[in-house]
Amino acid sequence: MFRHFKEVKANKGGIIAAAGTGTSTATMVACCLHHVGDVAPVIGLSGAAVFMSQYKVYFMIFGISMNLLGIYLMLRMIKKHTSLDCCSRS
Repeated sequence: MFRHFKEVKANKGGIIAAAGTGTSTATMVACCLHHVGDVAPVIGLSGAAVFMSQYKVYFMIFGISMNLLGIYLMLRMIKKHTSLDCCSRS
């Protein structure tokens, strides 16, 4: 989807890439945060491990919901700009 949108609106690719990078980074951190609970006892952070394991499901739900939100927003932008391009060519 990102590639399609970038090809459709190449002149605004920098803005889209910057927004996509920030969203992608935040989503990746939220999605992988539940693994910190697995590694924390090894590096001596048992208190953090207890906290992370207690809220592991919530971190996973947050990460997945952010991914779904990003997909929805990209599809909405593609639909909006595709319909505008269609009407402006006639």
